Amino acid sequence: MTSSISDTLSEAARASIAHTPFQHLFPLDPHIVALNHGSYGSSPYTILEQYAAHKMNLERNPNRFLGYELRNLLYNATEKLAAFIHAPTEQVAYIPNTTFGVNSVIKSFSWSSSDTILTTSQAYNACKNVISEASQRYGCAIEVVDIPFPIGEDTDIVGRILEKMNENVRLIMLDHVVSPTSLILPVGEIISAARAQGIATLIDGAHAPGMLPLSMEALRPDFYVGNCHKWLCAPRGTAFLYVDRQYLDSIHPAVTSHGFNDPDPSRSRFEKEFSWLGTNDYIAYLCVPDTIALLGTLLPRGWEDIYERNHQLAIAAYELVKESLQLTPAYPNHACFGSMATLPISDGDSIDLVAKAFNEAQLDVLVYQWPGAPRRNIRLSCHLYNDIRQYEYMVSVMKRLL
Repeated sequence: MTSSISDTLSEAARASIAHTPFQHLFPLDPHIVALNHGSYGSSPYTILEQYAAHKMNLERNPNRFLGYELRNLLYNATEKLAAFIHAPTEQVAYIPNTTFGVNSVIKSFSWSSSDTILTTSQAYNACKNVISEASQRYGCAIEVVDIPFPIGEDTDIVGRILEKMNENVRLIMLDHVVSPTSLILPVGEIISAARAQGIATLIDGAHAPGMLPLSMEALRPDFYVGNCHKWLCAPRGTAFLYVDRQYLDSIHPAVTSHGFNDPDPSRSRFEKEFSWLGTNDYIAYLCVPDTIALLGTLLPRGWEDIYERNHQLAIAAYELVKESLQLTPAYPNHACFGSMATLPISDGDSIDLVAKAFNEAQLDVLVYQWPGAPRRNIRLSCHLYNDIRQYEYMVSVMKRLL
């Protein structure tokens, strides 16, 4: 390491702050201060061992496991996930990731040039690409509602979106927790307003499961996609798609396979189509219920405590970084974010800054350019294996690098 960074904290001291009360549950490198859970998550040792056990069970008799056992195992795993998000089991399906789910919904619609898809300036890039392709292919229009960042006290997000609703808007695609800005959008109000006007809603909840309490029964979106590998800490390649009952017969997976004409009368067409997409790796789905259960035992009130604990740490980290680096506030209040917060920092090269932080200080933190170069943001992700000492270390490193 360079002398300036090595002076920031001794090797032993840095190693000690990487060891937090819950760190031993995760196979994270003990020599690295990991502050970027939001990008790809991390799964506990116990769950990875369970994944390996399922995999070995499959390999001992692939024909029996895939041909006879998997269907019921998947249904049981779906039932438990559906209970966690308060949704009927038959309206929930496992999918590989949220982008797959957005593709499945958008490509199941019959679009025309008179249709409009409404979204925001903070929509996730991959999802923007899905609707852009639909626009190029079918001629439907895309209306983008500008949401500034940093966001001010007087920014009326709901009002801005309601202003753009008209008879041509057929679908509204919104993030629940915005990836680049960490902003929690008021999706409940927007879903209600859209439903009253007969407009469908597609909510990209990639970051919401495990960060926020979720109830499909309360929100009542037409479509909701969420990742399980991020804040739920399930193995990667796990996500879900929720579909309102009125659309169950019209939404199809992006990949058409055997389920399309499966004659089994005990399952809906939606369940059958999404449960078998060819010879895929379905094992990770089976681990989701046990991941939910495992993390739910770590604190006295289970997930309720996890939501609150991680949110309070995000508040502390946000205030520490904002004050220490003398940054402009990004939100009018702390209710605007959950267990992840974003702050704009000085313009420059984000890739170089991330590389220096990692190579010279063994600090894994997300700095990225959004909405475009040279603007930079730093995103603070707070999970169970993080504590405030790690953000104090991050501040000391960033003061030198910036």
